[in-house]
Amino acid sequence: VKEPYPTRKILEYCSSLKIPVTLGTDAHRLNEIDANYDSIVEYAKTAGYTELATFNRRKLTLVPF
Repeated sequence: VKEPYPTRKILEYCSSLKIPVTLGTDAHRLNEIDANYDSIVEYAKTAGYTELATFNRRKLTLVPF
């Protein structure tokens, strides 16, 4: 992948609007689930994010990076 989706421009715009971010995977194998996790967290940080949105039973929790 050349650039993660959403693009940096979109992610920065969402960050400026205080839209929470969560992470997902398109893994096809179990050993790929956390591939590039550290780099994608860094990508979110450089776009202005300081927290990751997590959900438990539909309840949103913001967790600092």
